[in-house]
Amino acid sequence: MSTTSSSPKATIKVPFSLPIQRNFSFVGREEQLKQIHEHLSGPIEANPLHGDKSRVVVLHGLGGAGKTQLGAFYSHAHQGEFDAFLWVDGTDQFSTFLSFQEISHRLLDSFSGSGRDLEHSPLISRLHSIKEKVSSPKNTRSATEEALPKLTQAVIDLLQSSSETFTWLLVLDNVDNLTDFPLPTFLPDSKRGKIIITTRLTAVTRFGHPVEVGGIEASSGVKILLNNASLRADTVSGECSGDSACPQSLYWKLTPARPTRRPRSR
Repeated sequence: MSTTSSSPKATIKVPFSLPIQRNFSFVGREEQLKQIHEHLSGPIEANPLHGDKSRVVVLHGLGGAGKTQLGAFYSHAHQGEFDAFLWVDGTDQFSTFLSFQEISHRLLDSFSGSGRDLEHSPLISRLHSIKEKVSSPKNTRSATEEALPKLTQAVIDLLQSSSETFTWLLVLDNVDNLTDFPLPTFLPDSKRGKIIITTRLTAVTRFGHPVEVGGIEASSGVKILLNNASLRADTVSGECSGDSACPQSLYWKLTPARPTRRPRSR
């Protein structure tokens, strides 16, 4: 009597790729990084606005505060903890659709290289079918734009499928306008996944655990100035004994010496 056993599904590993290059001069933000990691690693908090499985952190603050850089730094620093890092441009709905289209290519390429029988996975087969239709040169622009939401949903269905095992971190960047932007529909709900949202809007904080990104500490500001000026911290450490002394001390360190003017001869 012969017995058959189903082989376990191979867990995919999507090559690490982010649109934001790693900033090796990144300093500070230790408290915010700690908050992000503690929440993403802690128990799941049920949220009626996005589900009760994914852990979601919302980085909020003024424009230029460094929210995107913070999300990118966390992603680079935790490369070994996830099978897939996914970056989505949340500027508007169309940009979001295009980001999910790019994610579909990366996921399908990784599945193809994993040895999986894709024909026996309905979600992957559906994703592949829609992706082919979207990429077809015979498509009109209106047909492509009509298919993009379906492709996005197919990616989200795969990310939150209970039949898959790969872990992922999704960064939804620059969600600064909720008008005509159905944010909850772009948040996959899965115990395998974690989500970071960056936004200027405090209204978005209701979708996850809020982490405010404000001004940097004085000590971090000093390090940034020193890095930009290619100076070592010990060159001003003795002069920066207090916050009030730092600006004047750094001014003289970073300001080029002016040439001495000779008195005019009469």
